[in-house]
Amino acid sequence: MKDSFRKLVTISGVMGSGLLGLLPGESFAQGDLVRGQEVPLTECAGWLIQSSTAPAIESNAVYWFVQGLPAYPPGGHFRFRTGFPRARYMSWQNHDFLGFSTALLADTDIVPDRGENPFLPNTPYVPESAYTVDLLDVPPEARPPKPPRPANILYGGYRYDGGTTEYNSVAYRVYLPDPGTDSLGGIPQPDFYFVVDDPAKTSLEGIHEMCEKMRKIQEAEKRALIGLVESAESPEETRETQILPAERDELRLRVIDGPSAAGGIPSPSASDFNNGLARYRAVTPHPNGRGTYYNAQTGYLLVFLSPSRGEVTVMRFRAPSFPDTQGLQDIPDDISGNEQLRYWSLCMHNTSALWTTNGCLYDAQTAQDGDGYVTFAFSNPENRPANADNWLPTTDTIPALILRHMQPNPAFTEALLYYAGTNNDPAAITAHMGEYFPLVTTCTKAEFERDRCGSVAGAQ
Repeated sequence: MKDSFRKLVTISGVMGSGLLGLLPGESFAQGDLVRGQEVPLTECAGWLIQSSTAPAIESNAVYWFVQGLPAYPPGGHFRFRTGFPRARYMSWQNHDFLGFSTALLADTDIVPDRGENPFLPNTPYVPESAYTVDLLDVPPEARPPKPPRPANILYGGYRYDGGTTEYNSVAYRVYLPDPGTDSLGGIPQPDFYFVVDDPAKTSLEGIHEMCEKMRKIQEAEKRALIGLVESAESPEETRETQILPAERDELRLRVIDGPSAAGGIPSPSASDFNNGLARYRAVTPHPNGRGTYYNAQTGYLLVFLSPSRGEVTVMRFRAPSFPDTQGLQDIPDDISGNEQLRYWSLCMHNTSALWTTNGCLYDAQTAQDGDGYVTFAFSNPENRPANADNWLPTTDTIPALILRHMQPNPAFTEALLYYAGTNNDPAAITAHMGEYFPLVTTCTKAEFERDRCGSVAGAQ
């Protein structure tokens, strides 16, 4: 097992026992159930992942997955209790068993049980602030409009098109915890409960059996990710012997937070470029929830770099505004609501190794040019220019970049989330994004160190 995968296990296991943080078992209390009782589900409380080795992952975030939650569980529903993290962003999103998005509860929509919601505009963080989320299986046509939708409801049981789902798969994300906190922003992992709505239709034994089935599904998902990471990191000559073709096809669907409108991972070839330096593909959420564990508040732009590129590939675009909650560039900001994006980032991936992540740079980490633009350099480590402040390594023949635009301001019409054109039409994508579209050029290491490849503003 490779060191990077061992890191995946070690980091994620901090919150629990076993690989990827699957929590240890606790015996269920005995006694009669009553309406409104919260039964802790520690045995099947999901698993954490925080690692750059998983496919198409954003390395500046932590993810908590609770999969295999049956729709319409007899006699009750599921509930989560937790505190607000000290972080740039968080969300609760629901998916079907394949990871297709079915519902979103945004951080700005959460009403606290006590304290304040720090994700609302100009709201300082108040320690001990906490909230509750209920997972309710309700058909789309029966869900109240927003507003006045009941607070803190994450809907399940149905896809956006009204089709039913057998299982719910809940994903909780935390991005950019504040300095001095942990990966979850200084709060414990959320508590997970089964709430008794009708004691006549459930029992402690039935809840335990349901939890055991959920735990087995979570273990299977965990093993799938382990197999995917181990396969991607293995030598090419042994890679195919580790995973059967059918298993590999299934694993290719498991793109965590990944931009895949059809549920698969693109596999570009050299013939795709037609002597161009880059190929572009925009991926935005679809009304029917297509896409495997993507973030429903994020628009993605995939940029594939040509194998015939030079020593250094250069990318330049206008940087959208954001709240610098970590204070990397100045005094820490509260979220004002006036920023163009809550968060943006650029990550480098290996397309030949199931989209493993080489590295990410997020908004506050990037050094801006004097004109409000940002310039990135991509190269093999030995060709890194000495003056490349914003640099990511390329170790693949056809590397791919993912540009994320997260939770855009409605006034920021150039955001990727609002793109409605053909996903592989660079002219349409350019027209939509304007100055925020990433132009690409290439040059030698010496040319970049001399003048950053000349006038990058005119790159094609």
